[in-house]
Amino acid sequence: MDLKQNNEFMSLVNPIVNNSDFIKTQDTIHHGIKKFDHSIKVSYYSYKIAKKLNFDYESVARAGLLHDYFLSNTNGKSLSKKALKLTYKHHNIALRNSRRNFKLNKLEEDIIVKHMFPVIPKIPKYKESFLVAFVDKIIGTHEFLSKFNKLLNYKILSQVIPSFMIFTNIIK
Repeated sequence: MDLKQNNEFMSLVNPIVNNSDFIKTQDTIHHGIKKFDHSIKVSYYSYKIAKKLNFDYESVARAGLLHDYFLSNTNGKSLSKKALKLTYKHHNIALRNSRRNFKLNKLEEDIIVKHMFPVIPKIPKYKESFLVAFVDKIIGTHEFLSKFNKLLNYKILSQVIPSFMIFTNIIK
């Protein structure tokens, strides 16, 4: 991602990224990575697509960044009871936190509260809301699978390396 070189994107999200409350999302894990990093990815890729499609890319960039603006931390345990409960209510928490710290338009509110579509059957009102929901699902799935893949690779390596060491000692 060429964020630093994209002055337009950075100017849209800087007030959010530099907000002292929003910065705390760097301390929470979401899909196996920092929630701040996840939100930046969703915001940036949604912004790039929205710009190409002549959508309201400014609202997409801002709301894409705020879509998971909640500070509850499941410590990366995506399938824990706490994490599953958050799946069904975090969009409302994110909207409440966003309203508290930023002036939002109706489109931004819709993007934030409906980004969990179709998991939560609140149908987005705007094409931009569908876009952010779609990008979030793709990025979230990739992050989740990457986390799972790292775990799987670790388990395989932890079994293969001792076997390899035993094998190399036998052939000496």
